[in-house]
Amino acid sequence: MFLIAILLVLASSVLWTAILRPASKTAYLLSLYLFGFSNLVVTGYVASLLQVMNRQWVYVGLHLLIAVLSGYVWWKRGQPSLAGPFKGWRGEFHREDLKNRPALTLFAAGIVATFALAAVLVIVVPPNNNDSLSTHLSRVGYWLQFGSFSPWPSPRVLQLIYPVNAQLQMFWLVLFTGSDRLVGFVQWTSAIAAALGVFGIARLLGWEKAPAAFAALLYLSYPLVILQSTTTQNDLVTAGLFVPAVYFLMLGFQAKQREALLLSALSIGLGLGAKQTFYFLLPGLGILALLAWKKAGKESFRLLVFWGTSSLLAFVLFASYMNIINWQNFGTPFGPPGTVESSVGGRSLQEAANQVYYNVPRLLYQAIDTSGLPRPLNGYAHKVKARLGRYVFDALRFPIEGSHYTAGKHIFSLDTKNENQEDHAWYGPVSFLFLFPAMLYQFFKGIKTKEWLRVGLVLNALTLLLCTAWLRPGWDPFQGRYFAPVIAVNTALVAGWISSSKRGRPVRWMVVGLSLLVAITTILTNPAKPIAGKRSWRVNIWTAPRLDLQTLQAAGQREMLHLAAQNVPLDATLGLYTPGYLFDYPLFGEHFTRRLIPVYPFEKMRDVDWLKNQGIDYLLLQFPAANAGLVPGEMEKIRETQSWALYTWKTP
Repeated sequence: MFLIAILLVLASSVLWTAILRPASKTAYLLSLYLFGFSNLVVTGYVASLLQVMNRQWVYVGLHLLIAVLSGYVWWKRGQPSLAGPFKGWRGEFHREDLKNRPALTLFAAGIVATFALAAVLVIVVPPNNNDSLSTHLSRVGYWLQFGSFSPWPSPRVLQLIYPVNAQLQMFWLVLFTGSDRLVGFVQWTSAIAAALGVFGIARLLGWEKAPAAFAALLYLSYPLVILQSTTTQNDLVTAGLFVPAVYFLMLGFQAKQREALLLSALSIGLGLGAKQTFYFLLPGLGILALLAWKKAGKESFRLLVFWGTSSLLAFVLFASYMNIINWQNFGTPFGPPGTVESSVGGRSLQEAANQVYYNVPRLLYQAIDTSGLPRPLNGYAHKVKARLGRYVFDALRFPIEGSHYTAGKHIFSLDTKNENQEDHAWYGPVSFLFLFPAMLYQFFKGIKTKEWLRVGLVLNALTLLLCTAWLRPGWDPFQGRYFAPVIAVNTALVAGWISSSKRGRPVRWMVVGLSLLVAITTILTNPAKPIAGKRSWRVNIWTAPRLDLQTLQAAGQREMLHLAAQNVPLDATLGLYTPGYLFDYPLFGEHFTRRLIPVYPFEKMRDVDWLKNQGIDYLLLQFPAANAGLVPGEMEKIRETQSWALYTWKTP
């Protein structure tokens, strides 16, 4: 069934791509990616509406229907070539190219090896990112159990209200494989799609293939991109949808192609349905659209209207479903009002201005990133950064340190180093040594020469910086990942510095050497999947038990997971009573054979009839000393640990 589903999705993607007749290989490949992504979104929406998400045959039937309709449209449009720009292409390879471009050849070999190893890690190490195990993948398990997006009783409302498009890709893999071993490839593939888009943007800006390829490889060398490519989060998915939106927008106005603008709109709709932070990208995207229109000429106003109308339609088709569900159940399109305020931050205009005033410098300071350098070089480089930073901010009398305008209980300190970890990482030393100077140079050059698209790419980054500082509830150390989309599109500007001439050789080798050093260090010492370094001495990722790997970054959850694994059969129904933060995803079991029933609202704990009607066989209780009195007398304790207790029904 998995193979049939893959072939049907691929067939539909090829047909729709052929219908749009992309002129370049880059456009063709990105089109395949977008149509495949959207296929899984559409089928997921329909299956959820019918409450049959957990039925493989429903998905296969929907994929078949889409393939048939795609074939009909393709036939009516004159049966354009399915290979598109690849027709007659033999993939010729010339050894002379390797000899003439040794730096690029070495760079490509290093990045290919890095992402090949990342693919191995995706398969070997089960998902173990904190947000994924408590939210992103938890909802995948509950969708499989309940068959739809409709809210289930859960104390963690984020499982219920977040956009779903990224998790629908992961759900599809789980549904057809019965395991979570492949779900990390969603982000891995998104990283490749974003890099392909970087190449395409660089080409549209007028640079040759070699510098454009160099820029694409550079994006794949950033620490955050490498680390996120093995996770089941959704930040690279956002980048993998935003970059094509920018690429096809630029291509559409440059070549005056409505088909390209349609693909840009599709990317936007899919992105808005993948992650809420995509909304922060819209102002910059709108500015870029106006600049692209300005460059194309005022006679292209109809193209601008077409793009805007198509984007709105794409939002309705590919993003509004969860907004409607949230509105029906919580009264707002983004979930309960209190949750929206805690996620976005409800504050006065003066407080918002103050937050921007304090947090923009904090984010810029973090962007000067030393992560990815091997020890002790990383530590020494950060100490230099901290001392220089303290000197500058003291001279300016700017009180950057402290807890004012931070989220939660976080405290900003100049001495705190960006950890080279999946949530904390930024973009490494190459970003501030080469990328940021390239952005400044191209920004001012673009203004001088009226190359407005280069200006627009930089403005994308600036608007996202302002939106993040303004609309987030405050600073926290995890916000570097939100910048993956704008870092990607601006990395295309580095192509202008990677000259093919002899004078550009020192710069090329410097970038390659530093980038590969950072990439190798990052992939080998990832705290969540350590192959080398101190953390690898504590655990052997190739032989360690599954639950130990899943709790590498949250040892506090290991006690609870082992209690359930050792005492609750995989085919049982487990009730959960926990008022705190919980990694419930691993409790489903590797093959999702265990049912989970959150006891929520918490008053349900005393309702014996409700517990029995849910089919609950076992009850897992957090903080037993405080909550033991809530357990019905018909149940008895069978195991207890320091923080957890496990109950089952008394034998008659």
